[in-house]
Amino acid sequence: MFISNVRLRKYFRYIFLSITCSFIIIINLFSFSIINFFQGKAIENEYTTNLKVLYQIKYNVEHMDNMIKKLCLSTYTTPYIRYMMYEEDQDYGELLKLTNRLRDTIQNTNDFIHSIFIYNGTNKQFFSTFQGLEFKDEYLNNMINNPNQCPPKLTPIYRNIKLINEDDKEINIDDVFTYILYDNYDEEKGIDGSIIFNIKAEWLFDNIKMINSLNDYSDEGIYILNDQNEIINLDNNSSLKPEYESDIKKDVVNNMNGDIGYFTSKISNEKFLVSYMKIEEVDWTIINVKPHKQLFKYITKMKLGILLITSLFLFITIILSIIITSKIYKPVGSLVSQLKNEDKEINNNDEIALLQNTYLYYSRELKRLNTENNKKDAIYRNYFLRKLLINSSAVTKNELREAKEEKSINLSFDNKFVLCILNIDNQIEFQHKSKEDKELYSFAIMNITTEIISDLHKNTAIDMRQGNIAIIVSNIKGENYDKDLIDKLTIAQNKFIKYFNMSFSISVSTICNDIHMLEKYYKEAVENMKYKYIFGNKTIITPEMVKMNRNNPNYSYSNDLEKKLLEAINSGIKRDINEVLIKIYKEISELHHDNITVSILKLTTTIRETYTQINLLRFEPVDIDIENLVLRASQIEYLDEYKTFIQSLIESFSIKPNEGNEKKQVILVETVKDIIHGNYSDKGLCLSQIAEILKVSQGYLGNVFKSYMKISIGAYINNVRLEKAAELLKNSNMSINEILEYIGIENKTYFYTLFKKKYGVTPKQYSLKAAVSPYL
Repeated sequence: MFISNVRLRKYFRYIFLSITCSFIIIINLFSFSIINFFQGKAIENEYTTNLKVLYQIKYNVEHMDNMIKKLCLSTYTTPYIRYMMYEEDQDYGELLKLTNRLRDTIQNTNDFIHSIFIYNGTNKQFFSTFQGLEFKDEYLNNMINNPNQCPPKLTPIYRNIKLINEDDKEINIDDVFTYILYDNYDEEKGIDGSIIFNIKAEWLFDNIKMINSLNDYSDEGIYILNDQNEIINLDNNSSLKPEYESDIKKDVVNNMNGDIGYFTSKISNEKFLVSYMKIEEVDWTIINVKPHKQLFKYITKMKLGILLITSLFLFITIILSIIITSKIYKPVGSLVSQLKNEDKEINNNDEIALLQNTYLYYSRELKRLNTENNKKDAIYRNYFLRKLLINSSAVTKNELREAKEEKSINLSFDNKFVLCILNIDNQIEFQHKSKEDKELYSFAIMNITTEIISDLHKNTAIDMRQGNIAIIVSNIKGENYDKDLIDKLTIAQNKFIKYFNMSFSISVSTICNDIHMLEKYYKEAVENMKYKYIFGNKTIITPEMVKMNRNNPNYSYSNDLEKKLLEAINSGIKRDINEVLIKIYKEISELHHDNITVSILKLTTTIRETYTQINLLRFEPVDIDIENLVLRASQIEYLDEYKTFIQSLIESFSIKPNEGNEKKQVILVETVKDIIHGNYSDKGLCLSQIAEILKVSQGYLGNVFKSYMKISIGAYINNVRLEKAAELLKNSNMSINEILEYIGIENKTYFYTLFKKKYGVTPKQYSLKAAVSPYL
């Protein structure tokens, strides 16, 4: 095959890129997973280390708190301290002496004590061991004398003690934790007396920094969040910026979950690991803050190693991809090289397109050859079967053998046969359908019937044209075909009605014992089909049913009945007319089919001539087309319809001209339309069903409807269903199958045929056109 514009080895490159990309994605995912795993482990390990430090800090803080509380209580109960707190008349010298004693015995023996204050509530006076007996501490004074707030008892309060010179300038600031102990508090008088211990904050901070000094992180920060939500930096030498403190406090308050834990905080585009621990004794939260860059400095080194290893693997991956791609591509390349020797020109873009187009080309060629062979076989098969039915005596044994072995005709020629003639009902309506519709219905009848019968007997079908389909059924046992065959034929009739809303009748021949006698029985079945006029549509006619008709020597109904009919018509008594007609119809239904046609013509002519004479004598003639009465009667396919037709004629002459008849027919037509519009989704909706609902004959109902609407009931039903389908295609998202279920049509092919015939496009094209029309 000649190859034009082939993109050389494009599929090879596609395979190579696919394999390589897959390997790269897997390796990268693996590398990222390892890095993330170690980063997570680093955070967990660091948190564990921080937890140990926090536990040690917590222990030291609680120990300090207990120690100071005990010291406060023991000092508070000392008699001279009680004297200083509660005595109203006090000697200044004595107070100075006692204060020095307090400094020497308590303050100077405990390095962590910054100063001790005694408050005398009676005199509203402070005595201090710091910078003079009467050193003024504004913070304590404001807190103790605040009538709206009870000072916290034995709870550490972080604050500053400010030393002010003679010029009221601050010359020194000391950070302390203040503990206050008192007996009573009165909302009006305040505290009656108290002792205040100021603990050096530096002492606690140094202790905590010593515990934390074992870590290697220079950027680490230790903070205390007290009960007033104030943040206290314990390490002023930390490289963390002071402006971070407010963000750290905010994140701890928002993210703290429980008494112990950790979280990652992002401050000024920098990530920090924040560990915290609650100290219930003092209502503090110890906070440890470490930058991620310090935590992951070893991880960063590991990343470089992983990057080098990943690069090595990627190089190996490329080599493996080339080897694997070559192995996979080898069969494709060999096949492509073989196709280069072909002569046909096939458009392609790559190797796969070349192979696909080559396959499609030869598939089409093979299909075309098979179609041609099938057409030849079908032509021969149809010719042979028609010859077998029309001139079976001329068929040779060699032709029978060849037909069975080479043309796959599903018959056993050595057995007994039954011939079935299938004829679509309502032939006048059927003949007005398109050629495509006729072929569709004929194919459907053959396919449905042969498939159902095949459960019992081998059979084959042939379209004999003129609305007749012949089915040869073999493997018949006995002299009479069994009831099962009739049941299968009935099932086929019902299935066709369900799918196509049309019916067909069947004429079954006598059992044939010799294949060369089929010609005779074919003629018999075709002749018997003419008795469908008597039995109506959807009937199965057997030889036994028409045996009396075929042997009836009479040519017509009796002359006596004709005379009685003339008398009854002239009398105008409907009851008498109907009684005579019933007897005439009975005699006609017993005649040979050739004589039935003649008798109907004779009866119609008699009625026409009689009513013509009556009309001439009327002062107001009945407005009815009597002249074409015979023509209209000849177009009626069934005796029941003919009866309805004649009955309507009698009714027209039995009432005053035009009195109420037209109004009734209009009401009848409108009722039929309402039934159709309300029940179009019913798959079994048809002329016979509507006639049964309205309690009128099918022929009369069909004629009245068609005379007013200029369209048959079946066609009107289809139009309503197609209009509803078009509406759904335009205004809904329903699928074709859902629409078919909704409008009552089961056969998708039949629906497509009707829709395209009405709208000129397929349903999908109609839906697409409706969707884009608003934008055009």
